[in-house]
Amino acid sequence: MASSRMWLGLGLLLAAPAASATVLHVASVNGRAAAQRGGEHIVLATGYELVEQDAVRVEPDAQLDLQLGRHGMLELGPDAALEVERVPFASWSDDLRTRLRLTRGYLRVLWKRPPKAALWPLAIDVGDFTLSLTSGEFLLQAGGEAPVLCVGDGDAAIDWHGAGARASRSISGPGCATLLAGDARVIATIAVRLDDLVAPRQKRVLALAPLEVPAPVTARAEPEPAPPAPPAARPLPVSAAPVAPAPVAPAITPPPVETAPGRWIVTLASFPDQPSADAQAARLRVAGYTAEVAEAQVKGKTWYRVQLRGFPTSDLAKQTAAELAERQGFKDAWISRQ
Repeated sequence: MASSRMWLGLGLLLAAPAASATVLHVASVNGRAAAQRGGEHIVLATGYELVEQDAVRVEPDAQLDLQLGRHGMLELGPDAALEVERVPFASWSDDLRTRLRLTRGYLRVLWKRPPKAALWPLAIDVGDFTLSLTSGEFLLQAGGEAPVLCVGDGDAAIDWHGAGARASRSISGPGCATLLAGDARVIATIAVRLDDLVAPRQKRVLALAPLEVPAPVTARAEPEPAPPAPPAARPLPVSAAPVAPAPVAPAITPPPVETAPGRWIVTLASFPDQPSADAQAARLRVAGYTAEVAEAQVKGKTWYRVQLRGFPTSDLAKQTAAELAERQGFKDAWISRQ
């Protein structure tokens, strides 16, 4: 139902005649919003056209709606900040590439691209990420530790371009993701229903807390368990007369035998609290590893271990531990048997 209402709104948007040849203009403003154009401060009103390099600011108790040609609507929430990086001068331009940057607050995008979708690419920059949007509904919240993206319908391609490196992935709706800069593979997905997006639409605040993912630990936080004490020496019986020992065949050392398949574990890190361990496991799952969190009692204290389980041989477990030490920074990973 929510998806149907969304597309009905987009249908009405397509059916409505454009007020002018402008591509991006103010559809409505509730409260006070302004644009910085060079050194000029402009109070926005319905119908005002926005152009490249405009910096839009919405007051903390205001809301602003922008219309993008005949194909899209942008809803800005209280205290939002949006920069117009690139916008075509008219809807019949040869190059319709449109690029915006959300630096703070909430943005909802309703986007219905023309039939030839490649003719009008829409991209939103937030932090170190660029989001390329297909037709659909997209909610963004910028600011704080990490941006959050929710896709009600459609697909968003996420391109990370930080620290001289680039990487891409995509998410489809309905679903949300926390965009964590610093590692292109760390995009923690959050399962949602369309009904979960009703309140954010109404309040224009995407109240989904970013998933905090700590950096890989460089030293094991959990104390080493004390090694078992050696058995106490027992006195040898004293015989009345020395007896020559019987000849003993040389011992044959059997070859090492691996335990049953799936019994080897790689432990990557330990945390004194479960939320930190869960976050680290989520980071690994996004990177393609089937990480789990297991409790362990060490010296009377509970630790939460982030582990990869089910390795059939110790060699494979050691190889994976070495790979994660090199690629993810888990220098103190260790292996064990179940």
